[in-house]
Amino acid sequence: MRIGFLTSFVLTAVFARALLANQVCHIKLEGCPESFDGITVEVPMDAVAIHREIRICEPEVAFQGKARVPASIVFVIDDSPSMATINESTGNDQDGNRYRVTKEVLDKIYAQSPETRVGVVAFRNWLAWDWQTNPVFEKIDESGFTWNDSYFPLTRLDTTFSDNSSGLEKIKSLFTTDQWNLLEAFQTNDSTERTRPVDPGTGKPYLKHQQGTDITLAFMAAKDALEDSPTPKERQFIIFLSDGLHGRVDQEMEARKTEYIEGDEVPTTFTVFLGDNVKTPPSQLTQMMNNIKNSGYTSANSQSQLWSIATSHDALLNLMQEAILTRVFRAEVKPISGSLSDESTQTTTDSTVIFSRFIPLEPDTTPVHFQAQFAYVDTAGVADVSQGDTIVSTDFQVVRNPNVTWDLPAGITKVCYTREIILVSHGDTITGTLNNKHDTITVYMKLEGLTEEIPVALTVSNAAGDDQVQVPLVYSQGTFSGTFYRQTGSTPNISDGTLQHALLDTATFLWTNPDVPLDVIRDSRQIVAYDPVTIESSTYLDTDGDGYIDRIRVKTSPVFNPREIDSLTADRFSFPTDRDLTFESVQMLADSSGFDIMVYQNRNISLNTAIDPGRDSLVILRHEVGPYQHYIEKGSYPISDGMAPVIESASYRVNADTLENDTLVVQFSERVPSINTSEPFTFTDQNGITYTMVLRNGPQGRSSYTFEVLSTSLDGELPATGDTVRVASPGTLRDAQGNIQGETDKHALLEVVYPPFDAKAFASPNPFTIGAPGNITVPGMGTVSSGTIVVLQVTHPQDSAAARIDESRTRGTIYDAVGNMVAENLRSSLEGSNYYFHWDGRNHNDRLVGSGTYLGIFTITYTETNRTEVKRVKIGARRK
Repeated sequence: MRIGFLTSFVLTAVFARALLANQVCHIKLEGCPESFDGITVEVPMDAVAIHREIRICEPEVAFQGKARVPASIVFVIDDSPSMATINESTGNDQDGNRYRVTKEVLDKIYAQSPETRVGVVAFRNWLAWDWQTNPVFEKIDESGFTWNDSYFPLTRLDTTFSDNSSGLEKIKSLFTTDQWNLLEAFQTNDSTERTRPVDPGTGKPYLKHQQGTDITLAFMAAKDALEDSPTPKERQFIIFLSDGLHGRVDQEMEARKTEYIEGDEVPTTFTVFLGDNVKTPPSQLTQMMNNIKNSGYTSANSQSQLWSIATSHDALLNLMQEAILTRVFRAEVKPISGSLSDESTQTTTDSTVIFSRFIPLEPDTTPVHFQAQFAYVDTAGVADVSQGDTIVSTDFQVVRNPNVTWDLPAGITKVCYTREIILVSHGDTITGTLNNKHDTITVYMKLEGLTEEIPVALTVSNAAGDDQVQVPLVYSQGTFSGTFYRQTGSTPNISDGTLQHALLDTATFLWTNPDVPLDVIRDSRQIVAYDPVTIESSTYLDTDGDGYIDRIRVKTSPVFNPREIDSLTADRFSFPTDRDLTFESVQMLADSSGFDIMVYQNRNISLNTAIDPGRDSLVILRHEVGPYQHYIEKGSYPISDGMAPVIESASYRVNADTLENDTLVVQFSERVPSINTSEPFTFTDQNGITYTMVLRNGPQGRSSYTFEVLSTSLDGELPATGDTVRVASPGTLRDAQGNIQGETDKHALLEVVYPPFDAKAFASPNPFTIGAPGNITVPGMGTVSSGTIVVLQVTHPQDSAAARIDESRTRGTIYDAVGNMVAENLRSSLEGSNYYFHWDGRNHNDRLVGSGTYLGIFTITYTETNRTEVKRVKIGARRK
């Protein structure tokens, strides 16, 4: 069988002579190629090729058992008492392996086919779940059937529910790890109030057994679930895990208890008979499976099978994987070859074809023909391989456009590669112009995606084009390199390996990928044969002592001529971005040894008077020859530290415990080696009155000092937030480089920080007897006759907590075990550092509550810090 898919896909573009030198990109087809039929995608000019790796998708061909075709699977799981350990009797699956293995198998199905739909029926003599308790379940649809027995309906594993859980997660959450796995669910269902059907013979409601097994009911639910399946009947399956026969069914089902044996309208079924050892399956199960297998309900029913195993995790998992899932997902279509234009496949994987090289694009429009050939691969010994190969063909075009950006449709991505030229002369990287020092130049090129197998060469030419050098490039450890020479001269010789050029000239570098002609690097460097002015040093200065940079002092050699100062404009410089500096002007130094770049630093950034050698650099963006034919070379120059430290912030921390002194924490703009005086700072209150503190050095952080406050000149009063602090003796604050702060040092605001509060909660008596006399004496309440008292005890500080508790925002609320509010705004009182709440065991309707465990949630808010503590207490209540 040969099936062809003809699609057209257009990508268009216009060729540009100049290409961005640092990046080229390949278009990568990661969606199904046939999905691009009829669309046009324009790409930018740095797109130069189609990536050699192309994703392919299995062709949409229908045949029985094709792998990765979604299926509909209903797990029917026996949860009758004989499966578990009951009353010291050993069950046939006492460890719940059928549930654990089912959860693991769901993960494997999801990995194979996330679109597959799965439903679950768990049963005894009734079904585990009740649609009334959770709308995710579905009631069995049976005329005249009045119980609420429900099942988990068919759900795609990749479905997303409103709580953001997936179908896979939702199904797996159905199973617990208890010995009797679904006991709680069954008991909930059985205790749910409902209208029970009436036995017409007795006129009384039917009774529901607690310990039965109703296989007919389970298969009714499974067939009910599969009625909603969108998949063909051949792709519908039941996986039945059980340990025996029907027994003790409900009276309502008595007449139908053996109906399951007939196997009517049941799709392909895989039954695993579980036991404490390998046993012969009951004849009724064997008869049921033979009926299903021979029913002809679907052409796949003949694959139905019955196994008997001794229950264990590994045995059941192996059976599920090797015997059952290989029948559900049992054959694959695999690629065997592909072609793209004139290129043939080098290798293939299950999902890609890979060509030996990248496919180059044309400057404007590139027509491409892609074809992939697939073969049916028999992975389980049951595939219909007679259907032969399948060929999928796609025709598309690529169009390059200089006016578009990388805005690609779904299924198309880009893969980009670095293209970079680095010039080195005598061991130094040339970051600016070429000058007389650069007589021997080595070119290093980063050409990601290329190897030494591709011959590459670089062409270097002068501006007039009358001399050029071919520089062979040698590959080593990911980099291509080659060397050429330059000199000033007027006698071109293209074969001497030396670039001849004029006094002021331009060197043009051109490299072209021999396999991808649009993969081009073109770069130019100015040549200035005059002597450069070298930057010897550059330094940050803070001349007004406010902690912010206001100038950068640049020293040059030889002496910089004042007549060239006008050439130093804003567009000549670049500053570190994290410093947030704005160029203002340039001022010549009086001795002509350099100049100051006047800058303004954004006041919204954090103070930092230290230097980061990795980031603090002055960048000269371009050179200009001045009146004396000197110039400053392009490049990056490190900036040194000329700024003294300043105080950034200070906090006075109040300690309530009299065994400890208050502390002062001072944050500086950089690390300060030491502060030796006992009164290093002067403080000023908001009325302009100064005061001092006697301090003792404490721990030092990276740029902060902690001092123990021995005394203040405030006569017992505390400082206030909003006071200011400065260095007491100008000239004493310095950094490790010796930069000293002078008279104009920065004033910083002082923050006063009070200690945090904490509280612990407990109830007494706990548990308590509801309605019983208690005669408990409570501070602020007197004697209460019954109930319990919850105490919120402030643990720190003990002496002044009461004055700092905001009674209007202190609350107590009681909840029951399922989260319903029972009582709120409990009667309360405050004495000292303790807050007392009284609960008399009544709800908000003034009725006594039932026995059980209740949750009390109590909040306390402190006026000093406006902070709220929330405490929870479990309270036990019992009835006489």
